[in-house]
Amino acid sequence: MPPATLYDCRENREDFAGYLASAAAADRCAGAVLDAIAEAGLADNTVVVFTTDHGIAFPHMKCNLYDAGTGVALMIRYPGNPAAGCAADALVSHIDIFPTLCDLCGLDKPAWLAGVSLTDVLEGKKEQVNDAIYSEVTYHASYEPMRCIRTQRYKLIRRFDYHAGYVPSNTDNGQSKRFLLDAGIMGRPLRREMLFDLYLDPMERENLADDSAYLAVYNDLSKRLLDWMDRTGDPLLRAPYRVPLPDGAIANKLTCLHPEYDDYE
Repeated sequence: MPPATLYDCRENREDFAGYLASAAAADRCAGAVLDAIAEAGLADNTVVVFTTDHGIAFPHMKCNLYDAGTGVALMIRYPGNPAAGCAADALVSHIDIFPTLCDLCGLDKPAWLAGVSLTDVLEGKKEQVNDAIYSEVTYHASYEPMRCIRTQRYKLIRRFDYHAGYVPSNTDNGQSKRFLLDAGIMGRPLRREMLFDLYLDPMERENLADDSAYLAVYNDLSKRLLDWMDRTGDPLLRAPYRVPLPDGAIANKLTCLHPEYDDYE
């Protein structure tokens, strides 16, 4: 079966079967690396980090700030870990890996590091080291700036441009994308702000941004998100409120779309 965020149909099952085959291949490759480390006699002197750069490359996942887009694989193995083999539910970010490696390798942390070490989580000494994590999207194939704050229970996603609907170029080509296009997703509007109570709505289906019962949560997360953007020098807070393309980069323009959308990847 495809992920619960995708409709259960032949096209999506076939698409997801292809993904599972690629994941199995990646698993075999990771095993080959671990075997090579062991055969070289380095297993007791090596930190191994296995991770991915975003959620899987399906609609509403990769290049989105739902949990299905920001949730990544992350496993860290190192010699002498007293909690080896255990799973943790801590909120962590990729920026936490650098300071973690500094601790594990006995290195001084540069003053400019933004993340926090995960060693206390890895060793079972703490359940959390972050009270919130932040994520962002700016460009994939097209410009679609979004920023997000996620706590253990709540998530606020905010869009910072004004295009009206789905951006097909920011979803990788595949049968699942074609299924949504044929079903009319281009006619569906996008909300500029989305607030989710993940304890009650882990699938992120009920937008609470306009719910008065969550006003205090919305105000708190909104302030913290803007504070983070200011702290990190986000150009979306400076006129002309747009992130320029890096030198030499290109992006698709959001103009009149061809019915088949083939020119958007």
